[in-house]
Amino acid sequence: MKVAFLANGPGEVWGWCRPLIKEAAGRNWTVDVHLLPCPFASGREINALSRLPATISRHRTTVGALRCFFSAAKYDAVLQLGGDLFFGRFLAWRQRVPLACYSYGYKKGMKRCEKVLTSRPGLFSSERLEIVGDLVLDSLEQGTPEGWRAPRGRRLAIFPGSRPNIRRKAFFFLKEIRSHLMKIDPEIELRVLLSPFSKESEARPWNENGFSVWTGTTPAGIQGADLALTQPGTNTLELMYCGQPFVVAVPFSFLRQMPIAGLVGMLDRIPWVGSALRERIIRKAIPRHIGKMSWPNRLVKGSFVPEFIGEYSASQLADEVARILRDPESLETQRKRLHELAAVVAPGAPAKICNILERMAADHERERK
Repeated sequence: MKVAFLANGPGEVWGWCRPLIKEAAGRNWTVDVHLLPCPFASGREINALSRLPATISRHRTTVGALRCFFSAAKYDAVLQLGGDLFFGRFLAWRQRVPLACYSYGYKKGMKRCEKVLTSRPGLFSSERLEIVGDLVLDSLEQGTPEGWRAPRGRRLAIFPGSRPNIRRKAFFFLKEIRSHLMKIDPEIELRVLLSPFSKESEARPWNENGFSVWTGTTPAGIQGADLALTQPGTNTLELMYCGQPFVVAVPFSFLRQMPIAGLVGMLDRIPWVGSALRERIIRKAIPRHIGKMSWPNRLVKGSFVPEFIGEYSASQLADEVARILRDPESLETQRKRLHELAAVVAPGAPAKICNILERMAADHERERK
């Protein structure tokens, strides 16, 4: 069986596409991965998938993707794992093959999909909706943990981001946070978990500035941590499934580095005033999303995971982190709620999705005959 997986940003590539490729390879399928144009891309998605048994194609423009789809080899099924469904619909229409999509939310064009797949009940409603489990849960590999130097109550895991421009700015911001935290408590250890989309050379400057660095799996890297500091994104789901208490931070000083889809994201192209105008629009829009920036908060429609969104300096954020580290009861309360949310989903999503694709392809072949 030959399938096309369509993906876009780092979260979909690492958390969704990777476990599916492994499952498909175990069934001796031929897999083509098409990386769609995406403002959230890290630029190293191909590197992240390079060791897996799949042919990876990156399309930087819509025209480039469509040109490739016109000449692509025949597929038995198409699965879209992120991005505009226009691409999946076009490829499936062009080849007259069935289309499925996997998503955490409703998307325009889902009515044209033979199957709409999602992770858990209650996220959205759609025709032909089937709950298959969370691919992020199946993407987590345990790995071998490494002990912390600091004692319990003083261990902070940090996720500086998957995109290089954000990591560069985060490096200097987190240096200030570390400096302030060390004044509060010299025994605190800050462990930076570098993204799988990072270059090997990035570890050195972190090490030289007093951070411990982890480049292995997320579960192993955070094992034993008291708290994690992260940005919004797929890693908030990883932390949830690991039962790791965390906080989300979006200081407004990072707004110009934040990737944004659509017309607002394109404002950067306007000379001189584009970036400032883009930042102004984001500042006005963000208050509506406070309390919804982490996936656990969105799932419960509440805000039990602390989110620090706004004009936070490094020292202010360090004070908040230190305060939470000194409150083991609130950390344990959050841990229990994370475990409750994680327990709703069982592993096995890749196998369920591949079974569905097989049935779709078989049904389509019977209809053709």
